[in-house]
Amino acid sequence: MKRLTMTAVAVMLIGVPLTSFSAIRCGDYTLKGGPDGGMRINGITPESQKIIFLKARGDYEHVKLQWRLVNPNTGRRSEMDYIVRDGKATLNVEASRINMGAPRVFSTYDCVIVK
Repeated sequence: MKRLTMTAVAVMLIGVPLTSFSAIRCGDYTLKGGPDGGMRINGITPESQKIIFLKARGDYEHVKLQWRLVNPNTGRRSEMDYIVRDGKATLNVEASRINMGAPRVFSTYDCVIVK
């Protein structure tokens, strides 16, 4: 698990000098590596974290990171997919529904590095 979290942070640092790296901003969300090597999303530690290489193992230009976290203000879960393709990053977010009859809420954000 520690290797997985370190890999997630390494993905964020691709092509970015360590001294200039602060966080990644995707719309309303700020992604930042934590002191334990795990990811923090708006300061919240995800319940789960998964990394999937889209082409070949170790290919960080084509990777997907998945997170599940609970918003402490609302108590609702969010499913997040951070996808990097050819160096371009996108964050897809699905907010959990209160009941099965409620519409699904999806959001997509382009990500930029914050210095």
